[in-house]
Amino acid sequence: MTSAASRIRIRGARQNNLAGVDVDLPRNALVAVTGVSGSGKSSLAFDTLYREGQRRFLETLSAYARQFLGDMRKPDVDAVEGLSPAIAVDQRSVPRGSRSTVGTLTEITDHLRVLFARAGVAHCPGCEQPMQSRTPESVVQEILRDHAGEKVHLCAPMIRDRKGAHKALFGDLAKRGFVRVRVDGEVIRIEEAPELERYKRHSIEVVVDRLKPDPEDPGRLRESVEQAIEVGEGDVMVVVGDEARILSTQRTCPGCGEDVPPLEPRLFSFNSPHGACPTCDGIGVLRRPSEAALITDRTLTIREGCLAVTRAKGGALNFPKASFSFLERIGQDHDFDLDTPWKSISDTGRKAILRGTGDERFADKASWNGAKFAGEVKWKRKWTGVLTAIEEACQAGKRTKQLERYLSLDTCVECDGSRLRRAAGAVRIGHQRLPMLLGLPVEDLGQALASLEMTTRQARIARDLLIEIERRTEFLLRVGLGYLTLDRAADTLSGGEAQRIRLAAQLGAGLQGVLYVLDEPSIGLHARDHGRLLGALEDLRDAGNSVIVVEHDEATLRAADWVIDVGPGAGSAGGHIVAVGHPADVAKADTPTGRVLRGEVVLPAPKTRRTGNGHALIVRGADAFNLQSVDASIPLGTLTVITGVSGSGKSTLIERTLRPAIERHLGREAPEPGAHDRIEGLEHLDEMVAINAAPIGRTTRSNPATYTKVLGPIRDLFASLPEAKLRGYDKSRFSFNIEGGRCENCQGSGARFIELQFLAAVTVPCEECGGHRFQAETLDVRFKEHSIADVLACTAEEALALFGDHPKIKRPLELMVDVGLGYLTLGQPSTTISGGEAQRLKLVTHLSKKATGHTLYLLDEPTTGLHQEDVGRLVGALQRLVDMGHTVVVVEHNLELIRTGDHVIDLGPEGGAGGGRILVTGTPEVIAKHKTSYTGAALRELDGKRTEARGRKAPKNGPGVAPPTSLRITGARAHNLKGIDVELPRNALTVVTGPSGSGKSSLALDTIHTEGRRRFVESLSTYARQFLGVGDRPPFEKIEGLGPSVAVEAATVGSHPRSTVATTTEIHDHLRVLWARAGQPKCPKHGQDLQPGDPSQVTKRIIKDAAEHGADTKGWLLAPIYGGHAPFPADLKAELERRKEAWTGAGFARLLIDGKEVRLDGPIQVSEAVANVDLVVDRIGFTSKSRARLAEGVEQASAISHGRVSAMIKDGPRLEYSTRGACTECGFQLDGDLEPRHFSFNAHVGACPDCGGLGDVVRCDPEKLIDDADLKLCDGAIEGKLGRYLTKGKGFYEMLLRHVAKAHRIDLERPFSKFTDKQKDLVLHGIGAKDNYEVHLDKTSTNVELHEVFRSDWPGLCGHVDAWHQKTDDAEWAAILEKVMRKQVCGTCEGERLAPGPRSVVVGRKRLPQMLKLNVEEAGDWLSKLKLKGSTQDAVAPVIAELRSRLRLLAQVGLGYVTLERGTATLSGGEARRVRLSASLGSELVGVCYVLDEPTVGLHPRDVDRLTDALLELRDRGNTVIVVEHDAALMRRADHVLDIGPGAGELGGRLVASGTPAEVMKHKTSGTAAHLRGEIRLGKDDPEFKDHGHAAGPLTPLRLTGVHTQNLRGVDLEVPFGKVTGVCGPSGSGKSSLVLDSLVPALRGEPSNGRWERFRGIPGGSLRTVVVDAAPIGRTPHSVPATYAGLMQPLRELFARTPEARMRGLGPPHFSFNSTKGRCPACEGRGSILVEMQFLADLWLPCEECDGLRYRPEVLEIRFRGRNLAEILAMTIDEAAAFLSAQPAASSILKVLQAVGLGYLRLGQGAPTLSGGEAQRLKLASELQRAGGGQRSVIILDEPSTGLAATDLVHLARTLLRLARRGDAVLLIEHNTELLGICDHLIELGPEGGEAGGLQIAQGTPAELAANPDSITGPWLPSAKAHPPQAKKPARKKAASRKKAKGARS
Repeated sequence: MTSAASRIRIRGARQNNLAGVDVDLPRNALVAVTGVSGSGKSSLAFDTLYREGQRRFLETLSAYARQFLGDMRKPDVDAVEGLSPAIAVDQRSVPRGSRSTVGTLTEITDHLRVLFARAGVAHCPGCEQPMQSRTPESVVQEILRDHAGEKVHLCAPMIRDRKGAHKALFGDLAKRGFVRVRVDGEVIRIEEAPELERYKRHSIEVVVDRLKPDPEDPGRLRESVEQAIEVGEGDVMVVVGDEARILSTQRTCPGCGEDVPPLEPRLFSFNSPHGACPTCDGIGVLRRPSEAALITDRTLTIREGCLAVTRAKGGALNFPKASFSFLERIGQDHDFDLDTPWKSISDTGRKAILRGTGDERFADKASWNGAKFAGEVKWKRKWTGVLTAIEEACQAGKRTKQLERYLSLDTCVECDGSRLRRAAGAVRIGHQRLPMLLGLPVEDLGQALASLEMTTRQARIARDLLIEIERRTEFLLRVGLGYLTLDRAADTLSGGEAQRIRLAAQLGAGLQGVLYVLDEPSIGLHARDHGRLLGALEDLRDAGNSVIVVEHDEATLRAADWVIDVGPGAGSAGGHIVAVGHPADVAKADTPTGRVLRGEVVLPAPKTRRTGNGHALIVRGADAFNLQSVDASIPLGTLTVITGVSGSGKSTLIERTLRPAIERHLGREAPEPGAHDRIEGLEHLDEMVAINAAPIGRTTRSNPATYTKVLGPIRDLFASLPEAKLRGYDKSRFSFNIEGGRCENCQGSGARFIELQFLAAVTVPCEECGGHRFQAETLDVRFKEHSIADVLACTAEEALALFGDHPKIKRPLELMVDVGLGYLTLGQPSTTISGGEAQRLKLVTHLSKKATGHTLYLLDEPTTGLHQEDVGRLVGALQRLVDMGHTVVVVEHNLELIRTGDHVIDLGPEGGAGGGRILVTGTPEVIAKHKTSYTGAALRELDGKRTEARGRKAPKNGPGVAPPTSLRITGARAHNLKGIDVELPRNALTVVTGPSGSGKSSLALDTIHTEGRRRFVESLSTYARQFLGVGDRPPFEKIEGLGPSVAVEAATVGSHPRSTVATTTEIHDHLRVLWARAGQPKCPKHGQDLQPGDPSQVTKRIIKDAAEHGADTKGWLLAPIYGGHAPFPADLKAELERRKEAWTGAGFARLLIDGKEVRLDGPIQVSEAVANVDLVVDRIGFTSKSRARLAEGVEQASAISHGRVSAMIKDGPRLEYSTRGACTECGFQLDGDLEPRHFSFNAHVGACPDCGGLGDVVRCDPEKLIDDADLKLCDGAIEGKLGRYLTKGKGFYEMLLRHVAKAHRIDLERPFSKFTDKQKDLVLHGIGAKDNYEVHLDKTSTNVELHEVFRSDWPGLCGHVDAWHQKTDDAEWAAILEKVMRKQVCGTCEGERLAPGPRSVVVGRKRLPQMLKLNVEEAGDWLSKLKLKGSTQDAVAPVIAELRSRLRLLAQVGLGYVTLERGTATLSGGEARRVRLSASLGSELVGVCYVLDEPTVGLHPRDVDRLTDALLELRDRGNTVIVVEHDAALMRRADHVLDIGPGAGELGGRLVASGTPAEVMKHKTSGTAAHLRGEIRLGKDDPEFKDHGHAAGPLTPLRLTGVHTQNLRGVDLEVPFGKVTGVCGPSGSGKSSLVLDSLVPALRGEPSNGRWERFRGIPGGSLRTVVVDAAPIGRTPHSVPATYAGLMQPLRELFARTPEARMRGLGPPHFSFNSTKGRCPACEGRGSILVEMQFLADLWLPCEECDGLRYRPEVLEIRFRGRNLAEILAMTIDEAAAFLSAQPAASSILKVLQAVGLGYLRLGQGAPTLSGGEAQRLKLASELQRAGGGQRSVIILDEPSTGLAATDLVHLARTLLRLARRGDAVLLIEHNTELLGICDHLIELGPEGGEAGGLQIAQGTPAELAANPDSITGPWLPSAKAHPPQAKKPARKKAASRKKAKGARS
């Protein structure tokens, strides 16, 4: 790592209040960021470092994933260097919903769910007996017993409550012969199945049979049941009417016969409808009304209000509505009265009151006496009871909030609080059930899991799961949370517990190289736990991570390696670095933090402790959660502090018990209090206030002045000033939230907020008011030389001095200063105020109130976010509240605050079950003397050792443990890896190499990258993870030293037609922002600027423009009525006369018609040709003297003419304006403000409406439409269906055509070829047609006489075809239409993809489509020269900087020639990889593990050096770079090489060699070592290859001339038979365009369409074209080498011919594992069963039925020469060739497979385990097996060396030469110079890529190219490697090639 990478450098940080901060901090250290509240700590740590670190890493993910991740904008900072991927650990990152538990938060529950689903044994919930399988016959008998004679649907379950449209399933079922399905409970025919909603859950069963079970004839039932069980995988559904039940052959109770659902992980999830208890819905508790919640005081009577449902005024109940007089009548008959205390009412009476009296009715009456109506009614009604009424209201969903207070929580009886269904709770592993494990404390879980009794199969499934569970529990124990149970609800956790759970997850991730940012981790922690917390932070640091904590805690500051002190004050007074360095250095600074570290900040204890006012608030018998019947007494009139370790029960006592009880007492809506007996002393309270640190406002319009209500008196004061009275201003004039006095341009905000989408938003001062918020006239009113804007800009201290003589204003300001908020400006937006500041502002509002009663103030950890100096101010405010006669109760750990309390209640001694008791109460001195109290110990230590951090000495030299320097993988088992142990250096370039299929990618990508990415993604929010896809944990024992991983793979650049270089690199996204924020809209037609403006702005323009025509210009201000783009009415004079009355009524007197005045009080005369009619708004001078009058007229004109305003200068021009930004010539205007989405051709609002943003359209081609131009148009010129529709059949289109022809005198009886060009244009395209044609259609038949008239336009015959194609949804009809259509550039957007409005917006005189046509280098140059107006330039400067950075990176990887609009589908493989690599380079991350999959694929050897330089640059930044690669040049420059092998597949998966390239080169048996030593020889140099010469009678070569596809410029290609031809050249030079996009289509007989001039094939001969790639030969275990090579057919026939098979009647189908006749039914012929492990790697376990042999037992009994078929499939190809040598059909196939080097493969090896090279050779082998018959082949291979090691190339070269010598034409597109060296002929394209390529620069043999000075490839060919080329080739060759290319272009 370089020295720069050893630290994080921040330059110019301006986020929030940071004042351009520059600071360096060490990496791999514990750094504390501190400072007073609001100083900018979080702005630096979270909003700058964390946000930028996470943004950079998330940008490496897919664009799809990123769109769901919310705000990923770049923070406002100039530069951040040395930054790693960042993870935040804060209070908010832990979900607190009722459905979250400790187990779900840590994901231990998720792993246990998988364990029980995959290894559990189902038991009957009732009988508790193990479930057993049963036979199909028992199912048949049960159906006969229960449903004989009934109509029954027998169904097989296919989909069980899963999301998806499931189209493929319906199609598959139809193919299998099924007719009906049952979809979500409804039986329908398959062809009538509706399109299911994709994101809704569905259940689908296929109907196997419909029948009436007959006990006398059960044959049909048996057959149907067997079929249903096979299709339904063991389950059959019986549907009778609307009822359905599932009968299982796998999970049935032998005792009661009950079935249980399949064991799936979701069955064990209480958050899934499949697993949740149906009674409590997975909550574990029920909310229901209870007597306890209903009775407020058992000593009161009903009349006194003992029932909580009593009306506030008394005299009646609310639930149900009943008067006391009615209740008295009921009581007479049911043993109760209203004046007996509740506790004395009999059980009978209570039951009647609560549960009602049944059907008995009682007399009741009601009366009303309103303004209009009066009366009374008497009736008899039932009494339902109070509890019953509440239950009915809850079920109906009525008044739910009001009902909350009457509901209590009871444990669900159905699930006993476990939350799970009974079936899930009954599943066991050994004797353990899941609810039992979830109820254990974490510290006991390990022992319980270790004692599980499991079978071998269960143990194999459980192995990785238990390892993961053990790892997670270990870290919970390390942070001191062993007492928690996994089923503990998250909403019951304390803040400290929640954050430590999050911290434990990060410790468990085991990541290295990460930047962890923690927000005050000491919050909620008792002093006892600080040491444990600091130990966890140091563990994170020592693992090789950078740990940044925003913290005030003194102990944490002293333990840090580095401290950054932000200040000196808060808000605008902060944002600077006031001290930085080691804690000892910061302690020397004259700052608040320095004083704390020196022990100078001490909160003095009060001289005398208050004893209270004689009353107390006493909680009796509190036992909610872990409280153990606590009796707590809080003396009123004191400052009482509740203390104890985390989890001891403090918040439960105060927040969950006392607070809701008091709220209910005060008549407020509140949840049910925690369980307790009673609370005494409530009668002494008049009010209760809970003060927290929640924001005081959500918008920028809220500020301290509005929140403290001081702004009201200030506005009153300004309204009373003489100047305000003179102008008639009231107080509303001085509000920036009300129209009238505020600036309307910014609507009183003072600034324009400019969103830059991906970058931090920019706030630019309002240009109209200069940021003052108010109009200039409002600011003219001043108090003591201060305007209202000046007052809002004052700090509280300054405002106090200004308004000292005004008591109403002075009081709140004094309090703000007293609580330490004097630095806040009155107008500071609430959104920028910290939590501590918000809390103190709330205290100000309460302190400013007059004491009217006794108030209880509750504060939960109020010191959160406060510096120690701020704590002193907070304590002062709390003491003042107590001095005012109130009571303050604080839950707190801060020892300084505890020392200032009057009374302390200390809970403990431990957390969880070990707490919940009161240890000691009394003054702080009493607590300090208590021997067993941890709080007391901490107070004693505070008094005795103020200069030390509780016994910890601050480290002086940074971290004591060096971070790991290597990445260690132990026991890697992914795919074919044999549990290998690997160690490779960190911050180095490592190449993982080896034969194709040896396990390289399994190690690098499937293990290292997958685990690195999984660990990091797991640290993100649950919301983010669902879109990022947390990969399965790969199988390994341990990985240490692993950082977050980024993969640069082969297939990461999309090929969609909407994907371009600019969109893929996100350059287009930033350009969209630039054009949206800095663009000038213009009219698409006239190019006129579209500049909206209010009347004031338009007035300024008129005055300015008029001044150019004289100093004192006069004229008319006009409202345009007709003319320009306003159409004239049919009768202009009549219309003007009609509107005249309205105009004159509004006070207007004149019109201006073509410049002449016409008065409205007389007749209006108009001539025939009128150009403009305007309403004269005013005759005025266009000077600044008339500004006010002119502005008023502009406003009137704009209102009349929809924004248009005209100014006619007398004897001068007419000037046009618009207040709405419309073109004054045509009226075009944008729909709204420009946004980035308007410039996206992938968004509806931005895409061209005609082509949909594709840039091209499919249009009817006249040449294709007209089949024979020598025939008549209506008689054969257009054939087929189109001809019948358009020109025949006497239908609508033919009649319209004939009428158009008649109207234009076109003779349709002439051949179409005789038409004139003008006539053809009219008929085909409608050019010159009228607007409308009226056609009369007459039809007469025997019974009908029809006369019809229709009107239509004429778009032409082609126009009709285009319209049909646009509207049709019929694929068949569309295919017919497309035969006469062709793709062409869209005429509307001219191929530029955008809609007219956005397409015309300019930045720097350039439209966005013009910008996108530039190449990367040209775009960078243009941006560097771009100059914009001042504020705009500042606003978009970050966007331009980001664009230039991204363009520079593309140029850096050699893509400067690529145009931004180029489609990614046209990129070569090398270009696509380099586009992806540029994004990784641009992230500038440190500590990342980059994994690249064969990055040299598709790269010319010349480009490999450039690529390697980029990889080394990544390494030098401090990253670990791992490359899966075979290229020798890259390996030689690597730091470390891992050679995996020795062979492929099962012969690989081991570590062969490891070390530096020089060390690996010395290995004796390694193929990689031999390659590096230059010992691998191909072709003629291969000692084992025997060249038998060329095949006799070579054919005439194929010849393709004048190829112009893509960037090719007239290239000729000749491909001879019997030879190997290679096409080479730089990436992007046109190789694929020449071969794949030109030669292959020509060979297949496609038309040229301009791609080539001529193609010459084989005259009169047949030719076979084969394109061979490395794609897999199959995706499932059903595909094996034996099936692909065609060997299975002779093997099946061989076994079918054996005597034993004939005797048993077994034919060839019985010996196919893909046929139901012979395959094992349990595994369906796969040989193994897939066990899905969810977030762990899935397991393929051997099938227990067939022992992995795939076949039924009777098939395996058939043997040939002592071997059954399964044993032959287990042989290698070499072994099988020897065994079957006497079988010609099989032997010939096996010999070919041996010849291509595949003798080591097993015949039955699954296709998914084959490498790309093995798949490629299998395809070539099938080509070698092809019979002769005189047919020759053209075999084309695109980069066949991809994924192949040098040892693999030997076999490939031999195969290619054999094919060529047989007489086939072999054509390679290749960069591998070793493989090019075996070619007989080479064709080289170049000299560069893109537009600089496309020429043939050399051809000949490899030796000739090596000697050709114009060849770029020549110096790397084997014949030129006697002296290997240098990393950089001589410039003269490049120059010569470029010169040649330039000449060719000219």
